Amino acid sequence: MRRSHLITAIALSIGLMTACEGHQTQITNVNIDDGDKPVVPVTITTSPDSIRILKGATYQLAGVVTAPAGQSTAISWLSNNTTTASVNGNGLVTGNNDGVTLVIGSAVADPTKKDTTIVVVYTLPVTPVTITTSPDSIRILKGAT
Repeated sequence: MRRSHLITAIALSIGLMTACEGHQTQITNVNIDDGDKPVVPVTITTSPDSIRILKGATYQLAGVVTAPAGQSTAISWLSNNTTTASVNGNGLVTGNNDGVTLVIGSAVADPTKKDTTIVVVYTLPVTPVTITTSPDSIRILKGAT
């Protein structure tokens, strides 16, 4: 005896349908798609690839996410070492202490899609300067050079 079943596609998907009757099981591949529309993968690109900033300075990173229509193109930003540099939700990096760290941008639509920026934070060396005058004092008459 053969039965028919109605399947209603509610979302794009690839999977298996299992039908059981008594001791018999039948597995069928199911692929729900948009017909001729290609599947658009989520991608992310951040820029630049690396930056050098002074301790206390900031730098605005940029990023672009491509995603299928209706999915978020937002980026979630994270520093893997906030002691060296921190990053806010808009990709603004702040140099906190000398060192090197990675700032990671993740696509909100697919958090497995990431891109990184290498961040080098440094301080300018301060060299003490000593000024010595000789003689210790001088006398200049008004109008003289």
